Amino acid sequence: MADPDKALEYFDEQCDPEAGESKAHAFNWIMAMQKNGTPDLTVTSDNPLACAFKNADGEMTYTAYNTTDEDVKVSFSDGTEIVAKPHSMTTTGDGEVTTKSTYKVEHYLSDGNGNYNLFNTEKKSGKIGNEVTAVANTYQGYKFNPEVEGTVQSGVIAEDGSLVLKLYYDITEIETTNEYEDDSEYTSLGVSNGVEISYRVLRNAFNAGVKLLDANDTFYMEYQGIYTAENTNAYLNKKLLSTLNGVFKFSVKNTLTENTYNTIKLVSGNKQVYILVKYGKPTKAPDLSDYESEQEETTVDENAPTDATGLVLGTPADNVISVTFRATQEQNDKGQLYNVYVDGTLKLSSVAAGNYTIDKIYAGTRTVEVKAVLNGKESKGISSTIKVTGEKEPTTKPETTTKNEVTTTKSDNPGETTGKGETPGEVTTNKGQGETTKAQSSDTTTKKDDFAKTTVTSQDTINGQNQAKAVKVGKAKIKSAKITKKASVKKLIITFKKINNISGYQVKLSSSKKFAKKATMTKLVKKNKKSYIFKVSSKNLAKAKKLYVKARAYRIVDNKRIYGKWTKKKVVKK
Repeated sequence: MADPDKALEYFDEQCDPEAGESKAHAFNWIMAMQKNGTPDLTVTSDNPLACAFKNADGEMTYTAYNTTDEDVKVSFSDGTEIVAKPHSMTTTGDGEVTTKSTYKVEHYLSDGNGNYNLFNTEKKSGKIGNEVTAVANTYQGYKFNPEVEGTVQSGVIAEDGSLVLKLYYDITEIETTNEYEDDSEYTSLGVSNGVEISYRVLRNAFNAGVKLLDANDTFYMEYQGIYTAENTNAYLNKKLLSTLNGVFKFSVKNTLTENTYNTIKLVSGNKQVYILVKYGKPTKAPDLSDYESEQEETTVDENAPTDATGLVLGTPADNVISVTFRATQEQNDKGQLYNVYVDGTLKLSSVAAGNYTIDKIYAGTRTVEVKAVLNGKESKGISSTIKVTGEKEPTTKPETTTKNEVTTTKSDNPGETTGKGETPGEVTTNKGQGETTKAQSSDTTTKKDDFAKTTVTSQDTINGQNQAKAVKVGKAKIKSAKITKKASVKKLIITFKKINNISGYQVKLSSSKKFAKKATMTKLVKKNKKSYIFKVSSKNLAKAKKLYVKARAYRIVDNKRIYGKWTKKKVVKK
């Protein structure tokens, strides 16, 4: 129920169902969860046999089982109402619910010059006629200002979905943090006295273990007994406390203050333990003045790029990402610029810090990276993820190109082609002074099925110069292919030799040596795995005395599939 995609990946002919279950029912269950999503526990109901499901696209499905002899009205906390029929399961899609409607919450960020740009649009729903109030989001370096003209924070949900709430945010100073405030480096201990508590080990010469005892109130450290009360000193926030043989402990409730960082230092001769304890949500950085780091001091390269601050992502519309980030005055004085990547693909090259909008991004969870550029070097970068709605990536790629003019040039490598497309995407730039520019980007496509290398071109968003990069795709290698039969269902098991730097394979199974369209089944696999199992769904293929298979690898570049060369056709064993 938590991850139907992963469950489907595990579901193959070696998968045995639980006792009393059948494979057919288990498969039906997985497919239903994949379509409708997982339970949305934020939506409750007034019926114990009802549940709301939410899929990856944000679409809701409402279900209820009625054990009685009469219709039962079931109400959900988001305003949905359905009527469950007697002795049956009633399922209703989001678009079929007549008691609720949609509304939007738009978030606008200031550019620092009195203008506000649409940064993020949230699509919500609720019961028609209910009054709703928008909650301000947290954007690093921005603060919600309810006094801005045009702010609409509350409204009544209309049947036609016309309600639009608008929130505006002003620029504020970005609070800088140090490396010891990185939450990802802390290990959670759970909750103590209603407050989250976690720790981070900076030094551990005692090999000490950490845990909570006594209803999570006792912070308990256990280590080797050679470190005794006589030869070991313990400091909590620089205050000397007593220890036991091999143990140091204290009461969280009576010792720690909520929303603070705390330091624990154990010393025995030249051996030390140093631990940071985070209790709640600290508002000040930890005081590590008694911590002597064993790391050697490094010399800062003044000519090296340094990362931007305040990366914030939004989705103002379907298939669009808003990106905003800041630079310090020192970074600006150096002339430092930035490259912006989406899922590893360069989208903006050598741009100044500011607000940018990138369109034509396929739906899904996308990772955006911003890397500083100075003196020909790139910084490590900062990154964040965001969920994009709208059009999904096509599941199949056309064999021929109709919209783009394609040019092919000869190469020393067989099957190598280069092309130039004429269907560019657009990148909109809001530089912070209210100025907006558009830059074109284009992707190469090719008519040929058997290429192993192609050149993708994009246009620099600042100076308009074309940038080209060669993309190589390794040739697929089929190790074996055979047909199995179980419960009157035929399946193709195909095994590949491992190749790197690919996204998946396209596989064709046919009863025709020439792979005629009507006699061929095509499958696209989206993962680089060693083996795959396909159900032979075509009756003609299932009855064929002889079958052939071929495959090719592909890579996804700039949201496009770049295919490698086809393998030679292989006879499928039975």
